[in-house]
Amino acid sequence: MNFHVHVSWSRVARAVPATAFIAAGALKLFWPESIEQSNWPDVSGLVNVVREAAPYLGLLEILLGTAMLARAATIRVVAARAAGAILTGGIGYLAWLHLSGNDASGCGCFGRVVRLSIGKHLVLNGVLLALVLPIAFEAESVLSDDPEGDPAV
Repeated sequence: MNFHVHVSWSRVARAVPATAFIAAGALKLFWPESIEQSNWPDVSGLVNVVREAAPYLGLLEILLGTAMLARAATIRVVAARAAGAILTGGIGYLAWLHLSGNDASGCGCFGRVVRLSIGKHLVLNGVLLALVLPIAFEAESVLSDDPEGDPAV
């Protein structure tokens, strides 16, 4: 019996950030208080805003992660652009925490489950951003020629 498995690397590349977003969103929903358990001083009120937004951000991350797996190219592109904006904001937020002398390992990005050093967290966000950007800027021909999705992608 000849069994052949075809791996679409573009689907794998979409699945990695999508899975990370779905997992981070679910963990925020399960443990929204994890941000409050950190030892950060409330600098300029930003930490309080992030604490209050955690459950909503969790829902948004689940939706965006799911949408990045969609067959419809337009949905993937919009979701990836929003995910890219969240990752860029997250990188800025982590850098701000670190530069203001706070321990960013308790940021709550992955609930209470995963605590990363600032360096590892910035690398993770950078890798996810690098995987999201090609989805966010898929060729315009894909979007205009086949709005329902490209089965080869």
